[in-house]
Amino acid sequence: MVLLHTGRRQYDEQRAPPVRLLLSMRIRCAQVLSDLRRLRPLLTWTDYVRYMTVRLIAKWLCAAVLLTVGVSGCGAQSPPPEPAPDQVKIGTAYEYQMYTHCGADEALFAGQYWEAVRADPQHEGSPFGWADPYQKGTMKRVSENSAAFEAKGHEKRYQLRPGATSFLQICD
Repeated sequence: MVLLHTGRRQYDEQRAPPVRLLLSMRIRCAQVLSDLRRLRPLLTWTDYVRYMTVRLIAKWLCAAVLLTVGVSGCGAQSPPPEPAPDQVKIGTAYEYQMYTHCGADEALFAGQYWEAVRADPQHEGSPFGWADPYQKGTMKRVSENSAAFEAKGHEKRYQLRPGATSFLQICD
C-alpha cells in the first residue's frame, strides 16, 4: 500500500488511483501559469492583453482537465451489463434500459420476453418520474419465472413468458 502525502491529507493510491494523476496535472498547470507570469513585465499593452487572454484560457483548460480527470475516477461501481440467458444469476441486479414509451408493460431481458405483473389496474404503465422513451435502472431475476426492474426508487415486477418470440403489443 502506497500513501500519497498532499499536505493536508494522505491518500491510499490503490483506493483512489486518480489522485497521483490529479496532483501531477495540478503541478503542471501551476508551472504553465508561473511561466506566463514571468513574461508580464516585458510586454506592451497589446501584448499584455494577449497575455491575459492566454493566461485566462490556460486557467480554464487546467480547470477542465482537473475536473475531467477527477470526475472520471469517482463514482460508485455500476452493476454488470445484461447477461446471456444461461448466465443470469438469481438475486443479482444487472444494468438495464427499460423501454417505457408504451408503459413498460413488457421487457426483453437476457434474451427472454417478460410481461408486467398487474397488481393494481389503476397503476398500469410507467411509475411517475421515469424517463421516456427509456429509463436506466437495474433488472434482477427474483426467481426462475419472475424479475423486478428498479429505477428512481420504484420497482416493477415481471413474469416470464416461456417460449415467447416477440412482444405482445408493438407500439410506435
